[in-house]
Amino acid sequence: MLSTASVAVVATVKICYNLTESVNSHGILNSMANPDSHYLSYPLPLLELQMVLILTVSHAFRFLLSRVGLSSTFTCSILTGILLGPTFLGQHEFMQVYVFPRSSQLTVQVLSLMGIQMFFFLTAVKMEIEVLRKVGRKEISLGISSVAVPFLIGVAYKSFVNPDYETGEDKIVIKEQSLTHFPVIAFLVSQLKISNSEIGRLVLSSALVADIFSFSSTITACLADKRTKGCNVRDISGIVLVVAFAAFAVRPALVWMIRKTPRGKPVNAFTSCIISALFVSLGFYYLYFPQVAAVSPFIFGFAVPSGPPIGSALVNKFEALTLGVLLPIHIATAVMRADFDQIVPGLGENLWYFISILIFLFAVKWIACVIPPLLYKMPLKQCFAVAFIMSCKGLIELASYAMLKDAQLVSVPVYSLLVLSILFSSTISRVLAKHLYRPSRKYEGFQSRNMESSKPETKLGILACIHEPEDTASIFRVIDTIHPTKENPIGIYVLHLIELLGRSTPVFISHEKNKSASQYEYSQNVLVHFDQYEQNNLDVISVDAFTAISPASLMDEDVCSVALDNNASLILIPLHRMWSSAKTFDPACTSLKNLTVKVFQKAPCSVGIFLDRSRLGIQPMQATKGPFRSMCLIFLSGNDDREALCIAMRMTRSCSETRLTVLHIVHDEEDIDWTESAEKVLDDRALKKLSKTSASNARIEYRREVVKDGAGTALVVHSMANDFDLFVVGRRYGVECPQTMGLSDWGQFPEIGDIGDLLASKDLKTGASVLVVQQQIKDGPDIVD
Repeated sequence: MLSTASVAVVATVKICYNLTESVNSHGILNSMANPDSHYLSYPLPLLELQMVLILTVSHAFRFLLSRVGLSSTFTCSILTGILLGPTFLGQHEFMQVYVFPRSSQLTVQVLSLMGIQMFFFLTAVKMEIEVLRKVGRKEISLGISSVAVPFLIGVAYKSFVNPDYETGEDKIVIKEQSLTHFPVIAFLVSQLKISNSEIGRLVLSSALVADIFSFSSTITACLADKRTKGCNVRDISGIVLVVAFAAFAVRPALVWMIRKTPRGKPVNAFTSCIISALFVSLGFYYLYFPQVAAVSPFIFGFAVPSGPPIGSALVNKFEALTLGVLLPIHIATAVMRADFDQIVPGLGENLWYFISILIFLFAVKWIACVIPPLLYKMPLKQCFAVAFIMSCKGLIELASYAMLKDAQLVSVPVYSLLVLSILFSSTISRVLAKHLYRPSRKYEGFQSRNMESSKPETKLGILACIHEPEDTASIFRVIDTIHPTKENPIGIYVLHLIELLGRSTPVFISHEKNKSASQYEYSQNVLVHFDQYEQNNLDVISVDAFTAISPASLMDEDVCSVALDNNASLILIPLHRMWSSAKTFDPACTSLKNLTVKVFQKAPCSVGIFLDRSRLGIQPMQATKGPFRSMCLIFLSGNDDREALCIAMRMTRSCSETRLTVLHIVHDEEDIDWTESAEKVLDDRALKKLSKTSASNARIEYRREVVKDGAGTALVVHSMANDFDLFVVGRRYGVECPQTMGLSDWGQFPEIGDIGDLLASKDLKTGASVLVVQQQIKDGPDIVD
């Protein structure tokens, strides 16, 4: 059993090994012929073996843990280090002599250091200092309390419980456990896919405040420490030099390069090479200021403007290599320095003291993070989720403990215990935060927000999603076709969706009407178009504009949140097909397709997917440049078809020039009931109402077509494809009936239903546009997180 004094004893180990004449070997066959020249004795093949082994084991853990929802890169890499470390496989002589010999540690550590430095750099590149301007009291109080409260209480706890512990390891643990690091929180938030939610924005801003507060406090404490004042002044001077170089040389040069780059074009490869060379050259600077190594990548990354064109280019170029290869190697090799068999004998009677510090500080930090959002009237469950996210430990803590262990400020037993605490903290925080907070739960209401249940003489709320400025003309055609009037006005909520590139913090902007569109950096063209559209229709249309800059995988949260907050009854989204310069369809954009599918699943109201074929330059005979005048509604059965019927009837009601044909397709065996009885009653009621309306309105025509199967339906649709300029259909996703049997076998867009897919197909030679409608899911959205 080691005493308190013996823990601080530092052992010096001298290792001698031969330097090889060549980096790479002469091949495995040569090694078999010459046993004295084994190929693993050369640095390059040994490094390749180590990399392959670490990454293979890490991916194996990821495959196994994905079954229980724990397939985090960080967790899997820690488990890889534990398995390959001295506690398990690393204790065998074969691993120590051939796979991970002491002579190879320097090479692996260089690669590991490159990974963590690149991670710091990319994290800073994706951060936006402008976020601090929007930080409020809630973010400031949460960020400062998450650091100050656990540190002060931790110091008091040490003084009360074990004031005589002399090695200083407990002080280091208290300090590190009290900190909140932005890269750790940002990594966790991205894994939880909540970066554009209310909680995601709160914890990201608070973590940034916490990092700035802890960094400034550390500098102040270093300057006030008289024992090492000379060394601290030297290190701080080194940081000041890096800040000055980044702010007054690197940043202005990069801003100048951005101005010289045409809008929408990527920067040239030379710029990326210059930035990479400057980043690598910082290694020479570390020789004179070694303590700057942990800070300078952040400072240099801040100098790079986030987002396109430079920030996004660097992230696209280096993020996959860093997160997929270098970072798992860094985590695994850091954990491999721990020996968990030494925890109990190495700490002895101090084991429970360190365990109590870790548990107590986690609880204090958790409580300190619960109270500020609770005081600002945040729901209790969300407060708990915020606390678990802010209390999470991860990569930065592991890297800090590894450096302290290499500097012999932390012993192997303490380091091993800290690694286990990081593993438990990161896993538990992630699981509980995910369980406590799901943004999609707020859409699980039962309030009817659809066209079928809306009153005729009320304002209709429509959320128009814009991917690119060219989509505005398509939205205008749909709105004009609905024909808003003073008795039936329309409130348009415009949401411009921009993919987040080269940034870590999503941006949501609510554009003020009293400001000029030129004052906004984003969405200028979209705002100008809709401002003009509102001015031309002042009495019947109101426009509220928003911009959401978020990851493509999370845009559906922005869409559904805006629709819910503004009581929209219909969400309009352009069909996920892009247009080429030759005015033909390009292959479907995967990110937009995923967005459409998720909105269908989560939407708190009805959804309309619109395909505007007029952008191809192909128009049917009846088409005009303004609203659609000749429409066809294809009706089979179900709530989606009834919702489509309500939209089509509203389009026809207020305009004397609009003609509507309702095509009711039925199966030839009428005695077979293919629908639920309740749905059939509602369908019959809607069709009877339509028959009465068509009898007194010559602009509305009702047709009935009898078919045997999906082939018959396809023939009917093809025969009238050029008779109309707009088709309105229900989505009817997953609904099987004889009229559509066999159509799904040839589908290009299965997510918009069989009839919608048939009409949107490029094989249909027509210029008619298509509107596919899904009614609000009344039993709660089909949530898929």
